[in-house]
Amino acid sequence: MRKVEKAIYYLTLTEIGIREVNPLKTNRQKDFYGGDKSDEIDAKCIAQILLRSYENLPKIEEDNQVYISIREAERFRETLVKVKTQNVNRLHFYLTKTWGGSYKKFFSSLQNKIALEFFSSYPIPQALKEIKAKELAEFLYEASSHRLGKGNPWKLAHEKVKFILSSIKTVKDLPLNWEREIKAEIIRQLIANISQTKDSIKAIERKLEKDLLQTGQRLTSLKSISTVTVSVLLGETLNPDRFSTRDKFARYNGTAPQEISSGGKIKHQARKGCNHRLKKTLKQISITATAREPLTKAYYRRCLSRGLSKSQALRRVDRKISDIVYKMMKARQPYDIKLAVKNIIERRKKIIV
Repeated sequence: MRKVEKAIYYLTLTEIGIREVNPLKTNRQKDFYGGDKSDEIDAKCIAQILLRSYENLPKIEEDNQVYISIREAERFRETLVKVKTQNVNRLHFYLTKTWGGSYKKFFSSLQNKIALEFFSSYPIPQALKEIKAKELAEFLYEASSHRLGKGNPWKLAHEKVKFILSSIKTVKDLPLNWEREIKAEIIRQLIANISQTKDSIKAIERKLEKDLLQTGQRLTSLKSISTVTVSVLLGETLNPDRFSTRDKFARYNGTAPQEISSGGKIKHQARKGCNHRLKKTLKQISITATAREPLTKAYYRRCLSRGLSKSQALRRVDRKISDIVYKMMKARQPYDIKLAVKNIIERRKKIIV
């Protein structure tokens, strides 16, 4: 794969026109040759597609390298998030085994700094057996950077210590055997892995922010789109100039349904041959936009008022968001709600006329 990427990179520096051939098209063409798989048949399939529709195929240009970089960084970030989630789930498992269910009430989140520092220093209740309340309060006070919530931080630290110690009265005096010692070490290692993974995620996000600036895109101007979401949109799209119309982009991301007609009957179903990562991200944007973005919320409510179900209304919102994102990516302009309202009014006037 790396050899292919290098070849594409050097070819983009020349005046040779490079086009992208969708694997779905080659699979359909392969059926013509009997469905067999070989390098010779693959080459014939690609050649036939190029001869038939060269001008209609998306171009691969030097700018694509930035988008490829974004895609690689975004996918690696997703892998890191999955690893972190797995380790957090394992940490919950071992803390339940050692502390019981009461540990969940100690801190607002297991992933915040103070919680990780506390369980790293005191992985099992037996570690608090010889610790005095004042010493533990000082630990929490320093670990939280003097911020434990609203009110006097020192007083809050003492209150939290009192709650923790009262919650483990029945377990902290249990003997420290080999099993509890190995669980303590596992908890420490899991916390170390979680902390390291969180640092790696922050580092890759900083790299993503720099790469996103190179594209000149301003998609975050639309409410419900974050930096991480933008990286998925741009990375999976691989340069919006590949798509000449919003309909082609919608078919690629799966927001346009697949039409099936037979015997004069027309049916529509979910498009399977699409970029599912892009489809999932657009759906997440739609759900958030129906709650945060005024025009999207109004459109969603109009769909419901026409008798559509929530899932049907959301599918229509998905397509609307796809069209908006496509237009913003092509124009490299921020979302302008005033312009959007003006366009809606003009379209309604045309319908009335």
